Amino acid sequence: MFGMDKYEKLLSSMGYEYKVISGKRISVITDKNRIQVLNDINKEISGSNYRKDVSYSSVGAVITQDGITILAKPKKSSGSGGGSAMTSLTESAQCLYAAAAWYGKSDFSPENLKKLKSNVDITESIDKIVNDLPAFWQDSSIVISKKLHDKFGSKDYKFHRGSSWVSRLENRFKLLNRSEKEFSNVNKWSPADIYMVSKNTESETFKSANSIVELNSIILKYIKTKDIIPVSLKKTASETVSIKYVNVDTKNKSTYEIGRPVYTVGKRGFFNSKDVYVNFMQGEIQFRGFNTIDFQGEIKGKYAAHGKIGRGAISNIIKKQVGNGIDAPSDVAKRYKNDSDGLYKEFYKYYKAVAKPQISYLEFVEQASKKDLGWHVSKFIGTQMLYRISKYKKNALDAIIGSMIGYATSESDLSAPHVKVS
Repeated sequence: MFGMDKYEKLLSSMGYEYKVISGKRISVITDKNRIQVLNDINKEISGSNYRKDVSYSSVGAVITQDGITILAKPKKSSGSGGGSAMTSLTESAQCLYAAAAWYGKSDFSPENLKKLKSNVDITESIDKIVNDLPAFWQDSSIVISKKLHDKFGSKDYKFHRGSSWVSRLENRFKLLNRSEKEFSNVNKWSPADIYMVSKNTESETFKSANSIVELNSIILKYIKTKDIIPVSLKKTASETVSIKYVNVDTKNKSTYEIGRPVYTVGKRGFFNSKDVYVNFMQGEIQFRGFNTIDFQGEIKGKYAAHGKIGRGAISNIIKKQVGNGIDAPSDVAKRYKNDSDGLYKEFYKYYKAVAKPQISYLEFVEQASKKDLGWHVSKFIGTQMLYRISKYKKNALDAIIGSMIGYATSESDLSAPHVKVS
């Protein structure tokens, strides 16, 4: 019979870092594939049993004859980063792990994962997933795969990430969006990271869609028959995973407490910053320009993680409500250089309508002329935007802010239906 000290010596001799949790539990700390690590340890201990179904670990544990439990925990990471390469790896891995839940009896061992090539169409090799996927992403992939199978296991799927099938769908959207100009990019239309596609829909071309609304309708039809499941992923360390339908019907749309939106022309005064703000009950949107290249809004507060909205989308949303959008940064810059008098007269009109306290036109020009081009572009567009929306009733402002939040969260009226896992 082994004592705890002998298990420590065994793990040390195998080259593992470990931590004794209690008199009956010891945990290996590793950045390798933890299922493989536990299998390797199990082979070295006579009479032990590797159990995959323990409630306290997503990757199982080795149970020895004398009741000692050996776990495998991931090394701590400073973040989930790694950029696009890591995104490709983790999303491809989620497809492969989901295939294991469907077709591999939830055996997530490297040997079993390598047998599932025909069930995925992904952007990374299976060898890379097996060898390079960080341990905390293994945990997340396993938990999410099991939850997806619980929800959609009645259908057989192939799991896609960056495949030709995905390209057909995204290219159709891009073609339609070129004329409709509703979204700045495909991710604002749909945040889906992977697609679960049944055999019935692998040949779908989406060419019958002549508008974004029609394209959404096709996806919605397939979601309801469970033939296509677009999945938006979020890494989770918890065994508790939720699955939520988004943009499927009004019951599934998030609601935001707008309250009474108010705006400010700058937290430090009109001339001391180049941003403007719209505040609502659960947060605020900061609007600012980036020299003459772009103008955007960023949602802060409760919805800080929900991203940004670019000038084109801002302009479209405002135009739909009040009839006029906002100017492009390049146009404002050109006017500043070629017709500063005309620009200042229009600028002052917007200023008088939205800023307090007031100063005279001459004082306004004197103060503004001390600022650089970037300030002029950003502040002009921001003030113009506030002028546009301040002239209309409160419900127009509510609709504008709600639409901006919806766009940033991929839950606008024209965003694609999908399933959100978190």
